[in-house]
Amino acid sequence: MAPIPEGLAPCNWTPDAIKLVNERFLRRDREGNIIETREEMCWRVAYYIASAGKKYSRSEEDIIDTAKNFYTLFAERKFFPNAPTLYNAGTGNGLQFSACFVLPIYDSMNGIYEALKNQAIIHKSGGGTGFSFSKLRPKGALVGSTRGMSSGPVSFLKVFNTSTEFVKQGGMRRGANMAIMNVHHPDILEFIACKSQLTDKNITTFERTKPYIYSRRGLDQLRISLLETQIANFNISVAATDVFMKAVKEDAEYDLIDPKDGQVVKHLEARKVFDLIVKMAWETGDPGLWFIDKTNRSPANPLQGLMTIEATNPCGEQPLFDFDVCNLGSINLVKFVVREGDKYVINWEELEKAVRLAVIFLDNVIEMNPYPLPQIMELAHKIRRIGLGIMGFADMLAFLGVPYASEETCRVAEEIQGFINKIGHNESEKLAEARGAFPLWDQSIYKDQKPIRNCTITTIAPTGEIRILAGCSGGIEPYYGLTERHQFEDRILYRIQPGFDRLMEIARERGFYSPMFEEEVKNSGHVGDLNIPDDVKRVFVTTHEIPYRWHVKIQAAFQRHTDNGVSKTINLSNSATVADIEKVYWQAYESSCLGITVFRDGCKGGVLSVGISGKQKAKESRDFIRSRPDLVLGPTIRVETPDGAAFVTINFDPDIGPNEPFEVFINVAKAGTDAAADAEAIGRLASSFLRLESPKSSIERLIQLKDQLKGIGGSRVAGFGKGKITSLADGISKAIEIYLKRFGFIDDDNIKPKAAKEKDKNDAEPVLSKGNRCPKCKQSALVYEEGCVRCVNCGYNVC
Repeated sequence: MAPIPEGLAPCNWTPDAIKLVNERFLRRDREGNIIETREEMCWRVAYYIASAGKKYSRSEEDIIDTAKNFYTLFAERKFFPNAPTLYNAGTGNGLQFSACFVLPIYDSMNGIYEALKNQAIIHKSGGGTGFSFSKLRPKGALVGSTRGMSSGPVSFLKVFNTSTEFVKQGGMRRGANMAIMNVHHPDILEFIACKSQLTDKNITTFERTKPYIYSRRGLDQLRISLLETQIANFNISVAATDVFMKAVKEDAEYDLIDPKDGQVVKHLEARKVFDLIVKMAWETGDPGLWFIDKTNRSPANPLQGLMTIEATNPCGEQPLFDFDVCNLGSINLVKFVVREGDKYVINWEELEKAVRLAVIFLDNVIEMNPYPLPQIMELAHKIRRIGLGIMGFADMLAFLGVPYASEETCRVAEEIQGFINKIGHNESEKLAEARGAFPLWDQSIYKDQKPIRNCTITTIAPTGEIRILAGCSGGIEPYYGLTERHQFEDRILYRIQPGFDRLMEIARERGFYSPMFEEEVKNSGHVGDLNIPDDVKRVFVTTHEIPYRWHVKIQAAFQRHTDNGVSKTINLSNSATVADIEKVYWQAYESSCLGITVFRDGCKGGVLSVGISGKQKAKESRDFIRSRPDLVLGPTIRVETPDGAAFVTINFDPDIGPNEPFEVFINVAKAGTDAAADAEAIGRLASSFLRLESPKSSIERLIQLKDQLKGIGGSRVAGFGKGKITSLADGISKAIEIYLKRFGFIDDDNIKPKAAKEKDKNDAEPVLSKGNRCPKCKQSALVYEEGCVRCVNCGYNVC
């Protein structure tokens, strides 16, 4: 490794990028101490990948010059390769540099477990894996060697998922996977529903827990949480053929085909299968829909007629042959937007330079990559597939002043991606002149064109980690929020998008800036409900404010100029219907999209919050009281009071659960007595307080009630010691406390600190001398003890 040259630009990255790179990318010694800087990391990767030039008789001086150019791309955050290259290149750890692989699963026990072993090897080095389960025999098929019955592909999918739990990607995180099944497989219905049906073990857990959950919403959340433990490490997609989609449109039946012998074994109504796909996607976000025939007719398959693509990488944007691999990298578009006068424009010249350098870098990776399996090594060098993509598209639009949901954005998308694809292909042709075309070029779709170094050039990937390093928006996605709070396990990252800075710049230029405005946008992450010009609002929209048809149109616009696939999630609001998702699928199929993934807000748990506060915006207080549901549930709690036994009922809406107490009823003494009247009055006031719309939650208000009523004293008491009740109000406070503890909203430590030393249970309790409230805490909690008056609530004392 050549020493880092002097005079290179420093890596002045954002705080969230620095936090991430320190956690995951920098080299460490055996004790876990960081032993390289950001600059040293960038040089490590740049020099090692530039060293591929040695294989083409490049001098050391030339290699260092190339490494400097690569380094500058990283330091200035103009381009980053996929994360495994940054993790492993130049470290000497023997681990490979690519993110995307597809592995075959052969229909035998040896074949299945060989694929399982290969999956673990790839995950260990930081790669993700895609699989087609379409070749496995269906459930119930005869197993010749044992004369038993096959358990089917879905059972083995669960085995692959379990294995992933125990192998972290690159030693940093659990591996990512894609499972695909052809829609003609006999087990397709089980596959479609596999992420929405509880396993036998989880059904038992659900049924045992069900009696202790007091709301429909709570049961729904329990079911979702259990489902997320099943096949949690796989995305799943259905490989939809043209025959199937035609049958859906014509409301016809289609064939299910045994993968072992190719025989038709059954017919299904295509519309019912399609409806199930749509319904499951609405409920869980899976499965996606991948158009396998369209993909194999596209440049993603450069060996049409020779090889067939049957699966994709985990995020779906990279279709791959069996044992295929792709080295990915992305250009940060916002770094190529410059100001000219009073507007921003694209610096095409600088963008071209970055594209050409990036293509050279990714081709060099193929030479230097210690691929984990010999079959992968062989195919990688035969076809030399690379995938250059983009990130920061939403940021670029913000600076150009172009609304995401517009025809202008579709035009910009085609212009940008068309330019990158054209320059990328041209640079690959230049590399072919110097280094030779990929070995299977003469059997490829390019055989009648100029020789080219790489079988594919462009892919648009989701850019999860590298977009944080680059300090930009992800891939071609719109903003989820202008500011974001991302939590993974114990790590929290706060992100301020470049678009936020542009918004503040516009606000100052147009006269609607204020510190309060900046703080509001920073905390909420969006501008939709703020009083600013409409044209500004249209530019700074977030993903759920964009109609789904524009998401699909923009994906299609990019796909028209991309060799491989395009990663794009069609984000839908929680109110989106099943019919909306069906429309998305048809729009994608009838356009240039190779596949489609939808995500309805709330169908799964998440780790990303809009705004940096990490809190939902408080509801505005409205001057009305909620109406009473037809059905309420709640416990009745008996407490002894100086006026006799009081029965306190605290009801809640069964659809919501005990976290939203709704009303309080109190029965004590005989009707017509003063005590009964007091009880009714307190119950009415408490109920009105709980039912009034408020920024405070119902539990917060119930705790306030408890605290206000606690310790109120009269001339009589009931009970002794900790169970002593000093008035009806104090008894109601005790009942509320029991409710809060019963449902887990408070515990003993929240109610009263434990004594440093436990008293002997036979010790006599001090005699209460009740009168005025404590002058310090205003609670009726004064105790006369050993000649002094002491407040048991706040510690105030007079001797």
